[in-house]
Amino acid sequence: MRRYLRSLGYELHDRQAKMELEELEGRILARRPDLTDRLAKDILSRTDLLMQELDRQLEALRARHGTELRELRDEVARLRQAIEVLEARIQGGPPGALTPGSHVAVD
Repeated sequence: MRRYLRSLGYELHDRQAKMELEELEGRILARRPDLTDRLAKDILSRTDLLMQELDRQLEALRARHGTELRELRDEVARLRQAIEVLEARIQGGPPGALTPGSHVAVD
């Protein structure tokens, strides 16, 4: 019981100190509107810088993924072309062309 009351006392003390600090901050800000304006401007400028950095990071991700998508599309186009060449050889292409049972290595 003694430990509980001691921890409760510490908690109440900490709460009271925090409430006093918040009241003091409120009184200072109420008496000094210029301080409030400076704090608000500072917070807004920091938020703006943070948003700009996040925007740059998003653009970098978009560029990276866009490049990867282009590379994948190019690879799909090359594979389609290779398939068309193989189909043409199978269906009676030039001499030495593939027949339905022969094999070809594709890159």
